[in-house]
Amino acid sequence: MKFTTAVITGAALLVPIIVAMAYQDPPRSAPAAEYVTIANVACLTEPAFDQWVNAKARGDSRASQYLASTAACFMLKAGLPVSILSSSWGKAHVRVYLDDSTRELWTYAEAVTNK
Repeated sequence: MKFTTAVITGAALLVPIIVAMAYQDPPRSAPAAEYVTIANVACLTEPAFDQWVNAKARGDSRASQYLASTAACFMLKAGLPVSILSSSWGKAHVRVYLDDSTRELWTYAEAVTNK
């Protein structure tokens, strides 16, 4: 098995878990200071998020569909608690809290805010 095949296979195994957790109801204990305010796109990596933004700006539906099909980018449910790790130029690096786990994702800065 080639390295690229192993990486793709490994990523494919994680995708259903990450996507399922992104759609869970926000935990009710230990509220975070920031929240996802509107359902919006988030990506697993900053380059994937940059590709998503560029595809949307160009109207390239094939590129955005590709990113969604590989689960590099997916929809986050409004109300999920997050910590904003960094934010600039409309992009935010956030830590999303999902039950007993966390994930670092990149999303639109306008979609996360203090409540």
